[in-house]
Amino acid sequence: MKKQVLIVLGLIVYLSSFAQTPFLTEKKNIKEVREIENQLQSVFIGFDTTRVQQDYFPGAVKDKDYYPIKFKRTNDDFFPELFVHYYYDENDSSVVCASYDWEIMNYVQNIFTDGHRFETEQKRKKEYLKKYKEVKKDVINSLGEPDKIDESKGDEGYFYKLEWFKEDIDVLILFSFSTKLKAMGPAKFGSYRIRLKLEYK
Repeated sequence: MKKQVLIVLGLIVYLSSFAQTPFLTEKKNIKEVREIENQLQSVFIGFDTTRVQQDYFPGAVKDKDYYPIKFKRTNDDFFPELFVHYYYDENDSSVVCASYDWEIMNYVQNIFTDGHRFETEQKRKKEYLKKYKEVKKDVINSLGEPDKIDESKGDEGYFYKLEWFKEDIDVLILFSFSTKLKAMGPAKFGSYRIRLKLEYK
């Protein structure tokens, strides 16, 4: 038992000691990731089925099915809730990419019947900006200032992109918040998302 506790504590060390949300800062395998998420009392959702863009992570192929392991964090009080996807090498189960997403589309099944969710999020600009700044600060505390910064605010909203390029890890933060909703017939929709993506080398 003592040995198991020490192993878990050792794994937690590889999570950034961020003030708000722990993020995996070193390459691990799926078994280790499950132990970490269990320690954080995350909810295991299962193995998701998804397709990603070409080079979404190293070696990713367009139109190929991937099966990342998915968790919902319970220690984060922001809404939309935080879902974590770990993409892994099918040969040795080592994690190649982790995606941490606060995304309102997780709660939208149909924009024609769930459009009220966009209208609700549109009123939460201060909350989204606060959360974005927390995530940004935490990554800076761990990795230093971004290598690339694009914090553009236009007529339609906020669309930010931050990038870090390190020896063992590349990090991307995307933030989108629509101040104006777009129309599709009777439906209105917008983009309300914070994503932190880490690629392990």
